[in-house]
Amino acid sequence: MRKLAAVALGVVTAIGGFVDIGELVTLPAAGATYRFALLWVLALSVVGAMVYAEMAGRIELASQRAVFEVLRERLGFKLGVVPLLAVIALNVLTLSAEIAGLAFVLQLVVDVSYLWLLIPIALGVLMFQWFGNWKLLEDVPSFLGLPLLVIPAALVFGGIGVDWGDAAHQVIAPSLPTDDHLLYWTAALSIVGSVMSPYEWYFYSSGGREEGWSLQDLMVNRCTVILGWSLGSVLAFGLMIGSAVFFYPLSISPAHLSQTGLIAIAAFGKIGLTLFLLGAFGCVLGASIEVSQSAGQALSQFFGWSWGASRPVRDVPKFTATYSLAIVAAVIILYTGLDPIKITVISMIFAVMALPFTFLPMLLVANDRTYMGDHRNGAFGNAVGVFFLAVLVIGAVAALPLVVITGGGG
Repeated sequence: MRKLAAVALGVVTAIGGFVDIGELVTLPAAGATYRFALLWVLALSVVGAMVYAEMAGRIELASQRAVFEVLRERLGFKLGVVPLLAVIALNVLTLSAEIAGLAFVLQLVVDVSYLWLLIPIALGVLMFQWFGNWKLLEDVPSFLGLPLLVIPAALVFGGIGVDWGDAAHQVIAPSLPTDDHLLYWTAALSIVGSVMSPYEWYFYSSGGREEGWSLQDLMVNRCTVILGWSLGSVLAFGLMIGSAVFFYPLSISPAHLSQTGLIAIAAFGKIGLTLFLLGAFGCVLGASIEVSQSAGQALSQFFGWSWGASRPVRDVPKFTATYSLAIVAAVIILYTGLDPIKITVISMIFAVMALPFTFLPMLLVANDRTYMGDHRNGAFGNAVGVFFLAVLVIGAVAALPLVVITGGGG
C-alpha cells in the first residue's frame, strides 16, 4: 500500500511538474508554425526524457549514492567536472527563463511591467526554499500546475475541432515543410531541449535520497517515470495541438502566454483563463525551484557537501549558498536587457548542446557493475540509451550553427 501511494503521488507531481516555461514558449510556437509536423519530435523527446529519468533514479537506488557523487567517483575530478559545469551553466540560463516566466504570468494579473516583478518573485522563490521542506517544494507547485490540464480538456470537451487522425499520423509519418528547413530543425531542437532538460531527472533522482528510497523502490521508480512522464506529456501535446488548431489557420504565432491562454478562453471563458494562469504559474514555479535546487544538489554532491531541502539552512550552508547564488545570477542576466523569450529559446538550444556531456557519463555509470550490481542496464536499455545518445550528439553538433544562422530561431 505504501508503494502504491508513493507511485500515485509521484504520478500526480510528475503531471503537474512536467511543463515549464520552455515548453510554454516552444510548443505553442511550433504548433502555430508547423501545425502537427513537429509532434514526432515531441513524442521522441518524451521517451528520451523517461529513459534519462528512470536511469538517474535507478543509479541513485542501486548505488545508494546521488548521481553526481557517482560521477565524481567513476570519472574522477577532471572528467566529472565537465557534466557538472554544463549542468550549472545550463541551470542558471534556464532559471533566468523560469523567473521571467513567473513575472509574465503575474503581469497578466496585476498589470505591472515584468521588470518590476523580477526581484519580488526571486525573493519569493528563495524564501520558499529557505523555509520550506522537500514535500512542500515538490508537491505545492505540482498541484498548482494541475489546472493547466484545462488546455487538453479544451481540446476534448471544449468544442475545438481537432483532426486526431491526422495528428496521430504526423507522429508516425510527419510531413516535412517544403521551405524554411533551418527554422524547422531549429524549432525541433528547441523542443528536444525543453522536454529533455537535465535538471528534471537530476532533481527527480535526488528526491529518492530526500524520501529515503531503497532498492525495494526500484519498481516505484520505474512506474513513477513511465506513468508520470506519459500522463504529464498530455499537457505538452495539448499545448502543441491546441496551438496548431487555434493559431495555424490564422498564420499567427503566439508570442505571449496571454495568447496561448486564448485556447482555454475559447472553450471555457474566464474560468478557462483563470485555470490556465494558475496552472502556468504552478508549473513555472515548480520548474524555478527544481532548477535552482538542482544546481545546489549537483555541486554539493560532486564536492561532498551536506545538502537537503528539508534540512535547516544553517546545516547546509554551501548547498543553500549555491542555489541562492544561482537565483541571483539569473536575475542579473534578466536585467542586462536581453529578451526573456530569446533567452528561453537559446537555453533550450544550449540544453541540446549540453545533453551528450550529461547523458554519456550517466550511461557509463548505469553499466558499471561496481555501482549497479545486478541492476545495471540490460541489452534493451543500452540499445535505447545509445540510440538517444546518438540523436543528441547529432543535435548538439547541429545546434550552434543553426542558432547562429537563424538568429536564435528567427
